[in-house]
Order: sequence, then C-alpha cells, then structure tokens
Amino acid sequence: MKKENKLRKILTSKSFRYGTSSFIIVAIVLALFIVINITVPLLGIEWDLTPEGLYTLSDTSKQILDNLEDEVEIIGLMDPTKISSQSSYYDVIRFLNYYDDYDNITVTYVDPDTNVGYVSQLDPTGALDLSKQNFVVRRVKDGNTRAVKYYDLFSTYVSSDTTFEITDTGSKVENAFTSAISYVTRDSYSKVYFVLGHNEYSYFDGYITARDVMELNGYDVSSFDLRANMEIPADANILLIVNPTIDLLEEEVKLLDDFMNKGGSMMICLGAQETNEKYPNIQKFLDFYNIQYNYDRIKEYDTNSYMASNQYYIFPEIVGSEATLNVYGNISYLLTPNARSIRLLNKSKSFLAVNPLLRTSSLSKQEASVIGYDSTSGAAYIGASARSLATECRLVVLGSTDFMRDYILVNNKAYEADSSKFFIGLLNWLEGDYSRVNIEEKNYFVNILSITASQANFVAVLLYVLPALILLTGGIVYLKRRHL
Repeated sequence: MKKENKLRKILTSKSFRYGTSSFIIVAIVLALFIVINITVPLLGIEWDLTPEGLYTLSDTSKQILDNLEDEVEIIGLMDPTKISSQSSYYDVIRFLNYYDDYDNITVTYVDPDTNVGYVSQLDPTGALDLSKQNFVVRRVKDGNTRAVKYYDLFSTYVSSDTTFEITDTGSKVENAFTSAISYVTRDSYSKVYFVLGHNEYSYFDGYITARDVMELNGYDVSSFDLRANMEIPADANILLIVNPTIDLLEEEVKLLDDFMNKGGSMMICLGAQETNEKYPNIQKFLDFYNIQYNYDRIKEYDTNSYMASNQYYIFPEIVGSEATLNVYGNISYLLTPNARSIRLLNKSKSFLAVNPLLRTSSLSKQEASVIGYDSTSGAAYIGASARSLATECRLVVLGSTDFMRDYILVNNKAYEADSSKFFIGLLNWLEGDYSRVNIEEKNYFVNILSITASQANFVAVLLYVLPALILLTGGIVYLKRRHL
C-alpha cells in the first residue's frame, strides 16, 4: 500500500505533470523538425536568404529578360557533370538555370576536350580568345557574340605576400550575363576612349575597375595618345580625360573643340593635386562651357560629410539635374577623396544648359593649393554638366579622380557600388541613353563598415558611454539599497 501511495503521489504530483507536458512538447517539436527536414527537400523549395541575393535574379534582370525579343544562346565551354560542388563554376551553372527558364534563352554546354574544333567554329577569327570554362553569349539571328570569362564572373583579391593567392570576394555573374545579353541584342554600341599623352589614368592603369564596369554595361573601351597622334578616332563617342598632370597643347584643345562641335561627349576629371601645375589650356576649353576649375583642396568640417578620421575623404550631396536623373536618390554615400572645387561662370549663353552635379556642405573649406590663390569657406561645387542646345554635345566636369580610382575602391569596398552607379549614370547621360542599367556586384563577405565622423561618435556613445552610464546607475542603486 505504501508503494502504491508513493507511486500515485508521484504520478499526481505537479512536477510529474509539468515534466511530462514538457517532454511531450519537446517530442512533438523534434518530430515536426524531422518531418519538415525530410519533406522540404522533396518539394524542391528554395529561399535565397543571402543579404545580397546571391542566388536570385534581380528585378532589373527580370525586366530586361521579360522584354527580350531576340533568340539568345548561352554556351558554356565545359562539361557541367564534371564540375565539382566546391568549384566557383558550380554556382554559375546553377544560376544559369534562371536564364534557361525564359523562352528566348537557351543554355547549352559543350566540352571542347571531346568536341575538338568546336571553339574554332564558334570563334573562327580567334577574336574572342576562348578557352575551356569560358562562356559565349550569342544572338541567334546574326551570330553577334560576347565572351564571358572568369574575371567577368568573379571579383577577386590577390594577396600581397609572396604567395599571390587569388581569393574570390564577390559574384558578378548576373551582371556579366544580363549585360552580355543586352550587348549582343543591341544594334549599335558606344565607343569610349581614354585620352592619353598627359600622364593620365587609363583603363589599364588606375581605372581598371572603371573599365570593367563600363564593359559589363555594354560600352566598348579603348584608349589613344592624343599628343602623339594629334587625331581623335573617328568612331569615338565619349572621351575620358582622367587626372592629367600636364596641360593640353593648344592644338589638342582645337581637336577637342572640333570633336564637341560635331556632337561628341566628354568627361574631364581633375582632382586636387599637391603640385603647382596650372592648366590654362584646359581652362580655355572649359571657359566656353561656363565651367572653371579652382586650385584648391576641399576639407569638410560637417561630421556627416566626411569619412571618420579623414576630412579630405568627403561625401558631397548629389544635386538633382538631367545628368543625375537615373542616380539621384539611389545613392547613399558617394565617396570623393581629394577633391577640388568647381565654379560655374555667370556668362550669359542661351545655347548652353549648365548644371551643378555635386555640392559640399556649408561648413566645408577650400584650401588653396597654389600660391596666389586664396582659401575660401562655405558650400562649393565639385561637379558640373553642360549640354549645348545647338550641337547636342555633352560635357561632365568633376573635381575628383579618386572616386573611381582602383586603390580607393579596394580600400573602401563599402562605397564601390555607389561610386560605380554614379559613374555609369553619368556615362549614360553622356551617351544620351537612360535605358542602360547597372547590376551591382554581390559580395561573398560582409563589407568592412566605413562610417562618417558623426556616425563614429554615435557608435562610441553606444559602445562606451551608454554602458558606463548603466553601470554607474546600477552601482548607485545598489549602494542606496544594500542595507534595506
């Protein structure tokens, strides 16, 4: 009897009832977890939970593909069954299934090792320089082609030590294939030339990222030496003059005038330099468009307008105008290091439409960099655009070259997307085509967070001041109540 009473007491106790209930709940949750894990893979349901949407087509790509009228082939020079799941190409092959779902796009694979001669048939002139594991995007009706290679698909980092190890840091797969499809289905292409001969940056020195961004967005990019040739290529649509360290010759200015008078487009970028070099001939060219470079270097004092710890790495305000139409409001922080100011002249010219592009805060200071010039304070422009209503020529003038400079982008990865978007937006305006798009790179790793000075102060309050106040308050309360 005593044992029965003891057993009954245990079975009717609160601890047993609550313990049993908890055990049943845990068992049910585990059973549901097992059932869900078995069922979901069988349903083929997938969600892209990556912050950057690594495995999802963007709305921009979907819009382009939905409006596609031409038949397009995407040909991979590989055997997909032999691609390891550890290979970078494994995710590329999976991603291409999204393109293959569209009626006008066919994705096929041909292994050049087992189909000898296929590459020669695909590229008889050798112009595409194809090799195994390359892709070719081709419009069916006329065979218009574009090659997509490894460095078009992935952003990479090369270690600076003796190993020179290459690490993939981001995916450009969507940008590469959507841009290639747009490229092969276009009937005309804009030719962009970097002007050389004055120690400028070019697409193979200092502006490699800019070149990649342009090519991925359907521009043909090349260069020529203006001083050596004294001639502008006949097929040039847009000229880029980036960071010349010596002035143009008068004969070169005449060539640029002729190019613009025929409806050409140009971007001139001249940042702050620690030099006494002056540019009277460049200024003579710009005077016609009511734009003038100042000889200074901008320093920001508004804590929301410069990067923490460096007041020369500034975040100017983008001014709404026709040249910034497709980027205005879509850029968070445009980093423009080492910028000089630009002045808009008040000469009355009814045939010109001149507008500011970028403006500093009212607390900025323009420190004179050349003897004979005075420093000034207050809001200043560091970018302007001009369009001739007579010839339809277009000009962009920027007081920063470093906003797209390779080493700046590498060291400030968080701002690369906004810089690229701004740069391409200006090129689109120069071309007169707002339909072009820029699909951003998708990073594999969390970007290093770069913040403004005011944000740094706020973080300091959260990390140090606020916890200290909480501890101090707790200590005071404890001391007052410890004897109660």
